[in-house]
Amino acid sequence: MTVELIETVTEDGIRLHGALCASGNNRRQLVVCVHGVGSNFYGSSMMNELSNHLACAGQDILRVNTRGHDNVFTAHTPDGPTRLGAAYEIVDHCRIDITAWAKWGAEHNYQQVTLLGHSLGAIKVLYAQAFQPHPVVSAVVALSAPRLSASLFRQGPQSVTYLDSLQNAEQKIEQNCGGDLIEIQFPFPMVISAASFHDKYGPEERYNLLRFVDQIRLPTLYVYGGEELEYGGVAFSGLREAIQDCTSENDKSQTRVVPGADHLYQKTRQELFHVVGNWLK
Repeated sequence: MTVELIETVTEDGIRLHGALCASGNNRRQLVVCVHGVGSNFYGSSMMNELSNHLACAGQDILRVNTRGHDNVFTAHTPDGPTRLGAAYEIVDHCRIDITAWAKWGAEHNYQQVTLLGHSLGAIKVLYAQAFQPHPVVSAVVALSAPRLSASLFRQGPQSVTYLDSLQNAEQKIEQNCGGDLIEIQFPFPMVISAASFHDKYGPEERYNLLRFVDQIRLPTLYVYGGEELEYGGVAFSGLREAIQDCTSENDKSQTRVVPGADHLYQKTRQELFHVVGNWLK
C-alpha cells in the first residue's frame, strides 16, 4: 500500500503532519489515529501494527500528530516560534488539532471519519468530540484512556510522589514561571513545564473522562487491557464499570476488555486488532 505524507494547518496557525494509507476501496471512510503522550504519528509500534491491520481490511488510515507530539519541538506560528510538544501542551487545544484533521477529511471527500486514539490520545478524541464535535466525525474508538483524577491520585500508592510534583508545579505557577521545566516522577519520569503538568494532572480534573463522556452520542468503543485494569493503579481501577455507568444512556457505546493485555497490548495485539476491526465493520 502507498503511504502519503500529509499536512494541515490549525485555525491558530500550527502546522501538523501525518501519514495517509489509502486502501483504494472508495468507501470514503477514514480512520484518524491519534498518538499518546510524547509520541507521534510514526513512533508507536502498536499504532503502526493496528493501522496496517485496518488498512489491509479495507480502511483508509490517517495517522496524525497533535501539537503534543514528541517531548519538545518548535512550532512556527503567525506570532513567531513557540515551544510545544508533550512538555508544553495544554490538552484542551487538542480540540483545535482534531478539528483540523476532521476538516481535512471532509475537504478530501470522506463522508465518515472515525477518531481513534490511544492513552492520552484516547482522552483527546473523546474530549474533542464532547466539546468541539465536527459533523464529519461518525464514531470514536478510545484505547486505554486513563482516568486523570487528582482526587484519586492523592489517595493512590504514589500519592507522595504526585503531591511533590504538584507542589513543585504550583510554586512555579505562583512565581509566574509556569513555562519553566520541572522533573517529575508521576505518572512516569519526564521533563514537563509546570503549567502543562498542572493542566494535565491538576486538581481541576479537566480531562477526567468520566466528566464528559456522557456528552458523546456517537457510536463509541472503549477498549482496555485486562492487566491494566487490574494492575494499572487508580488511573484504571474500576474504570470499565464507571464508563458503563456514565454512558448508560448512549446505546451506541460499548466497552471491551482484551484479556491479559497491558497498556501497550504487547502480547495481545492480534486480539486487539480483532476487537477494533470487527467493531469498525
